[in-house]
Amino acid sequence: MFPHVSTEALVCALVLSEEGTLLRAGIRLYTRHTNAGWEIRTLQKGLGAEPFQRTLRGFELTEQSRCAIREIYESVPKLLERGYLAIGKQKVEFHRVGGTK
Repeated sequence: MFPHVSTEALVCALVLSEEGTLLRAGIRLYTRHTNAGWEIRTLQKGLGAEPFQRTLRGFELTEQSRCAIREIYESVPKLLERGYLAIGKQKVEFHRVGGTK
């Protein structure tokens, strides 16, 4: 689906699309907003496009990325099934198969 993008970057994009700011996305992901920003930059490099546009209130999805986000939402249950990531009631945890970061 997105061959050059990490699962972490995709989940961060989902959360940022819902929360609107890196600070709130970082809080929800139990990480710093700078780490969330790094994941979004990694996503931009992997996609070769900018999935978000900056606004006075934070970040909004571009028109092109709205379709991609729907596709990501549809793939999350498959990732959970295969054990690539685990989402608890409040905390998001990532589990890599076959290596570490």
